[in-house]
Amino acid sequence: MKDSKARRTEKPSNTERDHPHLWVSLMVIFILLILMALGQWDFVLAGFIGLIVGNGLAGLTGR
Repeated sequence: MKDSKARRTEKPSNTERDHPHLWVSLMVIFILLILMALGQWDFVLAGFIGLIVGNGLAGLTGR
């Protein structure tokens, strides 16, 4: 009984949590879709370049 209660109160380690990069990238993509619908192509291009560079650097540095 004591072990089951201890398991419920433990927080998951960092490796078991979701990566925030994915959620931030999805939010940026949805914002870019809205900007596409509004015809703001310069911001869309800048956003895609930012996604590529940001995710590339995150992958290279392991963060």
